[in-house]
Amino acid sequence: MRGSVLDNPDGSIRIVADDSVFAQVQRAMRRERRHYERIRVPALAIYAQDWLASAGYPDSTQEKVRRWAEGYYRPFKAAQVARVRSELKGVEVIEMPGTHMDFIWTSHHRVVAELRRFLVN
Repeated sequence: MRGSVLDNPDGSIRIVADDSVFAQVQRAMRRERRHYERIRVPALAIYAQDWLASAGYPDSTQEKVRRWAEGYYRPFKAAQVARVRSELKGVEVIEMPGTHMDFIWTSHHRVVAELRRFLVN
């Protein structure tokens, strides 16, 4: 994972698209099964709006990312959200702006606010 991002001079990070890394992630995501039905407490599921950021990359890379997101990530996420809602009774699902790898930083104020709201209620 460390090799999948680069530090920018301004302190932000840039995701390095590497097909072999993403292939490994996809294989792991397909075979791993979480046992949501075992959870008996209120839960908050936070999903990123996108998997990859493509801004700043060449148009050909941006198009490749867009096609991958439409063909794989969005259907995968929709199926995961449906499964979580089906198996995890009373779950609250929210979507955050940003990518899977960066929303915790790029939307950190909203993440903290949502966690506080959830924990207080």
